[in-house]
Amino acid sequence: MKRQEKEILELKTNLEDSKSNRQFDNRPNLLNRAPAPKLPPFNDNTDDLDAYIERFERFATAQNWVRSSEWAINLGALLQGKALEVYSRLPVAKATDYDELKDALLRKYQLTEHGFRQKFRWARPETGEGPVQFAVRLENLLTRWVEMAKVAKEYTKLVDLLLREQFLNACSKELSLFIRERAPNQ
Repeated sequence: MKRQEKEILELKTNLEDSKSNRQFDNRPNLLNRAPAPKLPPFNDNTDDLDAYIERFERFATAQNWVRSSEWAINLGALLQGKALEVYSRLPVAKATDYDELKDALLRKYQLTEHGFRQKFRWARPETGEGPVQFAVRLENLLTRWVEMAKVAKEYTKLVDLLLREQFLNACSKELSLFIRERAPNQ
């Protein structure tokens, strides 16, 4: 009994010593890190891929993950359904490159320039969505459309993008198709 009490006392002393040593250790390690919340896996049926990727990128940044080596692997571990199929069908070099993986996922879910343009043009307030929320959603869709179009965020470039879009919507379907097939970037 005394021997067990002595062992318990030694363990408590060692624990206190290690705690006091950790207080002065500023190096990042697992003992000093607060436990991070786990990200839920991506669900095809309920999650919006664009919003999920945004959340993943914010989480990865906050966790100080190395983009070149950890982001793609960690995202791959969270994918299910069609997204997992995309990941598993990529060559290893592309599956471990976060930007390549992200591009492949966005293409699969039609989150491309065309997809965001359509979402922006067809957006309507959702049930229970206030005017401010709707305006923010529209702004996000427009921003993603511009990013995917790889248009400089300059006034003249944005005006050009909107004028081209309006022109293509207003002209005949045949002319619109002819122009879009040749994809002029000017």
